[in-house]
Amino acid sequence: MKKFLKALIIIVVILAVVSGGLFLLGRSYAEKQKQNIISKSEKYKVNKGELSLTAIGSGKIVSADVKKVVADGSITEIMVDAGDYVKKGDVLAKYKDITGTEKNFTAEYEGIITSVPSSTTDTSTMLKAASQSGAFEISNSNKLQIDIEATEKDIYKIKVGQSASVYIDAINLSVQGKVARVSLTGNTSGDFSVYSVTVSFDKTNNNIFLGMTGSAKIAIETKQNVLKVPVEALIEQDGKRYVLLSDWFNNMNKQKKDYYVEVATGISDTDFVEITSGEIEGKEILILSDDISGGIMFSRGGGDDE
Repeated sequence: MKKFLKALIIIVVILAVVSGGLFLLGRSYAEKQKQNIISKSEKYKVNKGELSLTAIGSGKIVSADVKKVVADGSITEIMVDAGDYVKKGDVLAKYKDITGTEKNFTAEYEGIITSVPSSTTDTSTMLKAASQSGAFEISNSNKLQIDIEATEKDIYKIKVGQSASVYIDAINLSVQGKVARVSLTGNTSGDFSVYSVTVSFDKTNNNIFLGMTGSAKIAIETKQNVLKVPVEALIEQDGKRYVLLSDWFNNMNKQKKDYYVEVATGISDTDFVEITSGEIEGKEILILSDDISGGIMFSRGGGDDE
C-alpha cells in the first residue's frame, strides 16, 4: 500500500511539473508571438492634410516636334542613319532633280533622324506628301512627350494645359510638364473605355533619350484639410471598413474587433485614403504587417476574430 501511495505521489508530481512546463512554454510562445506582431507593425497618428486623386500611366518618351521632309527628285545616296543627330544644313542625301542634275538634300531643321527612306527612291511625287515612306523624319529631342491612358471615370476631369509630372525610372528623374492633348474618342478595355492623354515636357537633362520608358501623373482632384490614413491601415471585413486602434497593443489578449473603428472612405491616391466618417482624428492606429501569422486573433482583417 505504501509503495502504491509513493508511486501515485511521484506520478502526480511528474504531471504537475509537465503541466507547469507546458503552461510556461505556452506563455512564452504567446509572448514571443505578441512581440513579433509589435515589432513588425507600425503606428500612425491620424491628422488632416492634403490629398490628391491622380491619373497615372506609363509609355514611351517621343519627340513632341516631328517634321517629315522629302527631296524633290530621285534619291541616289542616303548620307544619314536613324539615330544620327543633324544640324540645319547637314546633308541628308544626294538626289537628282527633274533635269538630272545631282544635288545635295540638306536638313532644314536641327534634331535626331528617327526615320529614313527604306532605299533610294524617286520622291518627286512626294514633295507635298511628306507622310509617305520616302520621307526623312527629324525629331526635336528638346521637346518631348509621353502618351498615357486615362479611364472613362477620370478623362472628363483632365483638361489641356493642366499641370503634370513625368518620372523616368531609368535615371530616377522627375520633370514637370502639362497636358497637351486629350483624345475625344476612347478604346474599349474590358468592360470600360480608356482615352489617350498626351503630356508634353522639355528636355531638362542630357540623360533623357527618345524611347525611354516614363510614367506621367496628373492631379485630377485635390482636397485640403481632410482626414487621411495609409491605404494599408484599412481592414475590410463583411463589406465594411475599419482601422485598428493602437490601444490593442496594451491588451492583446482581447479580440481585435474590440479596438476596431468603422470608417467611410473618399478619394485615395497610391499611398493614402480620405476618411469621411469615423471618430479617429488625433488617434493612433496600427498598420499590421501582411506576413504576420499565428492565429485568427492576430490576423489582419478578412475574417471574424475569435
